[in-house]
Amino acid sequence: MHSAPDTELHGAKDISFALDDVEDIYLGIDACEFAGSDKIFVDEDGNIYTINDETMPRWGCSHDWQSGTASEHYKNGAGCTVKVYKAQRCSKCESITLGELINTITYTSCPH
Repeated sequence: MHSAPDTELHGAKDISFALDDVEDIYLGIDACEFAGSDKIFVDEDGNIYTINDETMPRWGCSHDWQSGTASEHYKNGAGCTVKVYKAQRCSKCESITLGELINTITYTSCPH
């Protein structure tokens, strides 16, 4: 004979949180970082740079490439998708080169 499941949660802890206070685990950035742009670059030291689509590569630049990740934010109704790529950014002319897609994060409610 099976006993009825225990419906009381003995020793349970409240682990609820406000979504606005959560750091995006995959990107290592606060959710508000996409407020100024839907594209950002994060270098290996955690410095965050806005990617401006109008920035054109400077031909003749002796690029000084920094490794990191580039993230692109796309709205999907009430939610969003963030695609994260391996990337490099030139510290001189701000050109970005995207490498392989390393993660895709989908939110049902956009925190950005």
